Amino acid sequence: MTMENNCELEHYAKTEEKQRESQYSRANCSTPDPAPVWLTATEAAQYLRVEPRTLLLWTRQGKVKGHILSGTQRVTWRFRTVDLAWHQQ
Repeated sequence: MTMENNCELEHYAKTEEKQRESQYSRANCSTPDPAPVWLTATEAAQYLRVEPRTLLLWTRQGKVKGHILSGTQRVTWRFRTVDLAWHQQ
């Protein structure tokens, strides 16, 4: 066997091994959760079919989970669809 053929065989064997490993890992692991979708207050209000003022009131009261973006002059809220999903029921 020449050196070139030997390298080709090693490369082929490694490629085959990687394919088997990836097939095994895909079959035995759960798919990761999709990234959460972040919404502005207006978008989240439309999602819940309420007025933005109502959503912000609920957020301040703790009825809806909101996340504050850091800011100096005003509070900016963001909402995840995962957190809003149970309100649609």
